[in-house]
Amino acid sequence: SPTQTVQTKSIVLRNTGKETAKNVELVFNWKPLCINVWPSRHYTEHNEPDRRCTLIFDSLAPNEVLGCELLTINENLPDLITARSEQCVAQTIEMYPQPIMKNWQKQGSIFLGLTGLALAVYLGILLLQFLVLRTPLGY
Repeated sequence: SPTQTVQTKSIVLRNTGKETAKNVELVFNWKPLCINVWPSRHYTEHNEPDRRCTLIFDSLAPNEVLGCELLTINENLPDLITARSEQCVAQTIEMYPQPIMKNWQKQGSIFLGLTGLALAVYLGILLLQFLVLRTPLGY
């Protein structure tokens, strides 16, 4: 077709425990067009009769990070149904990219936010003073 739609998804799997996770499984609704595992390592892929795709890694050491990139063209991406090992079931944490700001921009936005907060508190006190004492400036 003259236009193509490419969809990508990144899944990061990290063992935050103190023991090695054995037989780590990632189960997807179906097999995507392309799967890239980083760092490159051996895994076993099983396709179930109901089209579910399971990636099985032998082990994941403590604090080891494994990235799985999915890519499809003109199709939807499969959802990750579950990630588990012999020891536990993984916890899903949604993450979104965030632009990197320069330090002066962060400090400037913090300064402006605090200045606005101080102004709001001051105006609130001034309004309260006006309502209680019934004078324009409280004299």
